[in-house]
Amino acid sequence: MKQGKIVLICGPSGVGKDSLISAAKNYFKENKFMNFVTRYITRMPDSFEQNYYVCREGFNTLKQSGFFLIWWESFGYLYGIPKYKIKDHCVNFLSVSRTVIKFFEENFKDVYTIFITADFNSVYKRLKKRNREDKDMIKKRLERFHLEFEAKNKIVFKNQGPFDVVKENFISLCMSFLNEIYK
Repeated sequence: MKQGKIVLICGPSGVGKDSLISAAKNYFKENKFMNFVTRYITRMPDSFEQNYYVCREGFNTLKQSGFFLIWWESFGYLYGIPKYKIKDHCVNFLSVSRTVIKFFEENFKDVYTIFITADFNSVYKRLKKRNREDKDMIKKRLERFHLEFEAKNKIVFKNQGPFDVVKENFISLCMSFLNEIYK
C-alpha cells in the first residue's frame, strides 16, 4: 500500500467539482505536500475542467500498457488516473467516479471521500451554462443525481451560496487533510 493520503472528490455532474478543485489547486500550488492529480480523458478539456486529452485509441494503448492505476467509462468517455501521479508522503486529491471508490479503499491505507453536492436546480443551471452537452445528455446526467454509493470515510460538502465563501470552506477542508498527514 502507498503511504500517501488519498482524497477522492466525487459528486454528480454539475455540482462544481472542477471549479472547487481548480481553486484549491491554485491556492496550494506552492505546497509540495498537496498533489492534485490530473486525469486523462477522451474528451477535450474546456474552461470548466483541466485534463489531459487523449483519443480513444491512445487511451486504450495506455490502458493496455499498464499506465493507469484505475480507469472507468462514463457517458461515453474514458477516464484514467495515471499510476505515476500518486505520490507518497503527501495528500493526493483525485476527481473520480463514485463507482471506483471501493478500488481505492481496497488498495490504499488512508482514503477519504469528499462528496460534493448542490441543490438539483442549481446543478441543472450549471450543466446548461457550461454548454458541454445537449439536452439529452443533460437529462442522462441528471438521472444519476441521486446515485447512492458506499464510502468508509465520507465527507459531504455542499457547494451552495456565494462561490468565494464556498471556495474558502473547501480550501479549509483540504487544509485539514494536510494538518492530519503528520500527526
